[in-house]
Amino acid sequence: MAHKGKGSVLPFLFNQKLSFDTHGEQEAGTDKISKRELIEPSLLQDLYGEKVLRPPHESAAADFIEQALVVAETELLEQMLLMNKISPEKVDHDTYTTLQAKEDRGFRVEIAKHRGYRNIDIATVIKKLVDENALGIDVQFAVQMGCGLEAASYAEALLALRTGCPADKIMFDSPAKTRADIRFALEHNIQINADNFFELDRIAEERRKLEDAGYLSGSVIGLRINPLVGEGKIKALSVSDESSKFGIPLTAETKKRVFEYFHKLPWLAALHCHVGSQGCTLSQHAQGAKRLYELCEEINGEVGSRRIRRMDIGGGLPVNFDSEEISPTFDVYARTLREEVPSLFRGDLTVITEYGRSVSAKAAWAACSVEYIKTVSTDHEIAVIQAGADLFLRTCYAPSNFSLRVTGHHRQSGKELQPHADGIVGGNEVSRRMKRYDVAGPLCFGGDKITVNRPMPQLLVGDFVVVHDVGANTLSMFSRHCSRQAPPVYGYCRSQEAEGVEVALIKEMEPVEDVLRFWS
Repeated sequence: MAHKGKGSVLPFLFNQKLSFDTHGEQEAGTDKISKRELIEPSLLQDLYGEKVLRPPHESAAADFIEQALVVAETELLEQMLLMNKISPEKVDHDTYTTLQAKEDRGFRVEIAKHRGYRNIDIATVIKKLVDENALGIDVQFAVQMGCGLEAASYAEALLALRTGCPADKIMFDSPAKTRADIRFALEHNIQINADNFFELDRIAEERRKLEDAGYLSGSVIGLRINPLVGEGKIKALSVSDESSKFGIPLTAETKKRVFEYFHKLPWLAALHCHVGSQGCTLSQHAQGAKRLYELCEEINGEVGSRRIRRMDIGGGLPVNFDSEEISPTFDVYARTLREEVPSLFRGDLTVITEYGRSVSAKAAWAACSVEYIKTVSTDHEIAVIQAGADLFLRTCYAPSNFSLRVTGHHRQSGKELQPHADGIVGGNEVSRRMKRYDVAGPLCFGGDKITVNRPMPQLLVGDFVVVHDVGANTLSMFSRHCSRQAPPVYGYCRSQEAEGVEVALIKEMEPVEDVLRFWS
């Protein structure tokens, strides 16, 4: 498979090892990886033959990547997904599980098998696998593990079906569903969460049309409620204030209308809320779940039966982007839920979650080689790389809310660059004096910068810039500005049978013809 276009797409990768047994537990303190090891191009070629894209020229830097690369740590992601496949009958009363990826970056994942989950019938929805990261390999794996998928568009719902996800485990959420969207979901028995009363009326009309045609839809229909717990630190990601575009605000007046609809529509059988994501506290999430549960009980009392069969409490667990530490953990959130909404754990309700960013953000990193260095002043430089606002859209457009960790790595060894007061000798040392860097992308506007004035060890042309924690809302938000090609995606893990690392090409770099076809 020949590489077409400028630059090489062969990455340097860091080894990853997980020790994991059949019960989903890992012993602490074992098999620690003390250093990053470079994966040689020859090893990749031996492992994957023509699947590995070879460098088009022979310079030292050409053995590595010159285009943006996203690496999905698939084995680690596999372990992380286990947190959303908790089988209550298999959880001992006082046990929990800790999964830890043993490597020098301290990548730690604590997954809740806490007693707090013991009595919940969890029908898990992994939101990130569709609208935050729709890579086929990840979606397929989630489905194989018994997870469900949330879709926010017709295309995502179709993708979920084609991946083999059972229709009753697909949940269609969108504040702007068309009649065609609704009819498609009803015809395929996909759960629909109505965003408003107008949409409920549309669903009722489309159901009647199908019934008149002789088809009774098996779709579970829910109603999205805005529990009004207030904004988090990031307004753009907060969806539970009075001005939110999502759901029905939970007031005394709207509650009366909710009751009326549950009386009028006997097939209305679920509730949904989502208070926001990054920037929202655990207390806000728990308060949203509490208010939704209280409404559930009131509705059941109004209609005289346990009408509500499913309650979707949303996702949005925040991610720590400042370090490799996983904080907060799902174990902590489970305890918060138990403290705030103990009745949620009695076991007579299917509770659905929509964890997205918190599942996948730390499962991937991106790397680019430095194309050019421009001098601003003695201690301030601009490092130009092949990815910017096309791949790191939120970081470039709203840096105060979406800052990412960025590290420099040596162009030959791949080792992380370290600060050194005495500077460098000949540009070959890992220890280098500190400078301030704007890491700039290739797009044609001035705000196309991943970092601005950030202290980093000196970068040279051919060195690598690694952007961490990009497993969510990165590739899924790729921009067509300047008609850039979407980067290739590789997955890797430590080989269980031999020394070294197994690497697979998950997704090829987007062919330039596909970019041109977009505009035709």
